[in-house]
Amino acid sequence: MYLFLKNWQLAIILLMPYTAFAQTVFSSLEVNGRNPISSINEFYNLVQLKNDHHAAIVYQPGTPQELMFGFHSNGSFYWGSRAISSYPMVLSGAGDLKIAKSFEATGTGSVNGNLSIKSNGSTSSELLMYKQNGGYYDVGASNSGFFIFNSSNNQHLMKANENNELAIGTNPVAGSRLAVGGSIIAEAVKVKLQSQWPDYVFDSSYKRLSLKELDEFVRREQHLPEMPVAEDVKENGIDLGEMNSKLLRKVEELTLYLIEQGKKNEEQLRLIGVLQQEVRSLKECINK
Repeated sequence: MYLFLKNWQLAIILLMPYTAFAQTVFSSLEVNGRNPISSINEFYNLVQLKNDHHAAIVYQPGTPQELMFGFHSNGSFYWGSRAISSYPMVLSGAGDLKIAKSFEATGTGSVNGNLSIKSNGSTSSELLMYKQNGGYYDVGASNSGFFIFNSSNNQHLMKANENNELAIGTNPVAGSRLAVGGSIIAEAVKVKLQSQWPDYVFDSSYKRLSLKELDEFVRREQHLPEMPVAEDVKENGIDLGEMNSKLLRKVEELTLYLIEQGKKNEEQLRLIGVLQQEVRSLKECINK
């Protein structure tokens, strides 16, 4: 059968001491109407719990299956289980929700504030985001750093260690802020060097090898001066900023060599012209 109660009857029952109402009722409860005590919300207060301390709704009390939804005088809601000594879920009056175990959300939603995921004795704290076509992305953090994992190909998309060294498609490299295992496409890359840009090559005090000395060095070492050898590049790679600076220095040195050779060529052409004029003069004297 159904049990129909008026508002004042329900209020009396809820306010009665527990010992006075501790009995089993084999029926359902339907509440219709409004309680006389007003509240801060705009809803009809069908059920009101009034107590100076705490109050709770308990399922299977005193058994291993006991579950409790409690109202605390501090303004928070507590979800309790007899199988767990602590509260697995707490919702404060300010809107802060704490969940001790996993959390699963279906649909869309938003969090206006901070979302915290804390480890509960495991090696990492993880947030799993499932894809409609199967698989999931795992965003997690541990004592060794941060990671994003793709279950579809069983690979890490991104890793970061405690030294703030980030890696995409590979493992972090000591001493490098970013390591990428693969190609990079970008519309622009700007490198800001801390070292001096090689305009000093054009200073009159700058010393460079003569062409003869340069020829001897190249024949002996099989690479240009101050440039990395093939073995080092294969093992350690190159620094783009440093390499561009070195290449520019070689271009500037080459420019000076060309200017110097151009002046020598002009002087040689001038001397050839003088010699040609002297030869013509000699021919004219001989033919007279």
